[in-house]
Formats: sequence, structure tokens, C-alpha cells
Amino acid sequence: MDFFNQLRMLLRMNLLGVPQRLGLVCTTVIGVTCAVGVLISMLAMGVGARRAAMGNVRPDRASVLSVDAVGPGQSAIPKDVAVLIADLPEIRRNSSGQPIAVPQTLVYVEARRKDSGNSVGFPMTGAVSRTTLPSCT
Repeated sequence: MDFFNQLRMLLRMNLLGVPQRLGLVCTTVIGVTCAVGVLISMLAMGVGARRAAMGNVRPDRASVLSVDAVGPGQSAIPKDVAVLIADLPEIRRNSSGQPIAVPQTLVYVEARRKDSGNSVGFPMTGAVSRTTLPSCT
């Protein structure tokens, strides 16, 4: 019981001294609040980036990249190889027997902003129609 009395008296003494040290107390409270805010925002950005990167991940879905690719933007698989990949026996097929595979292309496009005329670049992703792929037979 003596411990709790000491704790109560110490807390009372410190709280009664707050008006004399108001500037120091406010600086400490604001500093700790800002540090916690920065930590929470960094953690939130990390979670958001992970969700964005892993958003389309499912156990029944795969992305095929070329051997020398660092990421999806650097992969280069020729059209004839894409057809061969789609025809592999491990690829799931729809009710009509067609493989469920979507070849995609990523192109970096440069454009000019209407408001400032500055040049901006952005990636565009598009699916390639299977009918436009050459057959390998």
C-alpha cells in the first residue's frame, strides 16, 4: 500500500507543477504527438503499398516473366512463346476448352499536361487479344 501512496503523491506533485512548466509540457506533448503521427502514417503507407502489390494475388493465379526481368515492366516474352505458355497442360481451361490466360503488355507513354504543357510519363497496361497472337502450329 505504501507504493501506491508514493505513486499518488509523486503524480500529484508533478501535476501541480504543470502551470509553472507549461511551455515545456506543451512542447513535450506536441513532440510525442508528432512522432506517433509520423510512425502511424509510415505504417499505414507500408500496409497500403503491400495491399497494392499483393492485391491480385491468389493461389490459382500466376504471372510469367522472362528470365532477365527485374519486374513486370522489364519482362519481354515473344508472342509465339506466350501462345506456348497458354497451351501448357497446367493452365486452367474454360468450359469450351480454351486456356484461361491473359497476355498483357506494359508500355510507358509520354504525354503533355493540358494545364502546364509539361511532359509527363506514365505506364499503360493492356491485355493482348488471343486472336491476335500467331498460332504455333
